[in-house]
Amino acid sequence: MSATVHVATQYNSGEIYGCTGALISKDTVLTAGHCIYNKEIGRWATNVIATPWRNGGQAPYLSFYVKNKEKQPIKNFEIILMKDESPEPSKEIGISIGKTDEEGKVIWSNVMKGKYIIFLPNSKT
Repeated sequence: MSATVHVATQYNSGEIYGCTGALISKDTVLTAGHCIYNKEIGRWATNVIATPWRNGGQAPYLSFYVKNKEKQPIKNFEIILMKDESPEPSKEIGISIGKTDEEGKVIWSNVMKGKYIIFLPNSKT
């Protein structure tokens, strides 16, 4: 199971950067460490938004606002866990199962419901 995820980060200075990640399980996005921590300005991102399957300005699914739970030094990668913290689930995120129906439409499988994800840095760094 894998899908491309756009990871947008914003810092206290107001600067916004874009990065990519990969949906590696139904609730986990893997991205590079420099996407979340900017060494040039020496800061952690204050806002992180993960948007699966974004293509330019089009996003067929809901964006997830990342809630930073831990901040610690990082080396090469970050894990973003997609966990629902809202009292009522909102929209669904789906993932292509790599098949199409008889009309040629992509078949999707539900991944999760909700609108928040939790960012957890690599605990082994």
